Amino acid sequence: MMKKLLDNSVIEIWSGRYINNLSGRSLVDRRAKIIQIEPGSSDNGYIVEIVREEEDAKKDEFIKKRLNILKEE
Repeated sequence: MMKKLLDNSVIEIWSGRYINNLSGRSLVDRRAKIIQIEPGSSDNGYIVEIVREEEDAKKDEFIKKRLNILKEE
């Protein structure tokens, strides 16, 4: 079982394809730093600990909020 190494990191489940296809990742994940990785429970799933750059995380949060506002209109 993975344990976080850094306070500013998150643990997520990513597929092998997502990990290896940098251009196919979401904008916020393209510059994310993978701290550790281990096999998940599925054949192509991996548990990853990542650190996203603060500026990218803020941009992603803004975009998500804006999309929610547009959906409500």
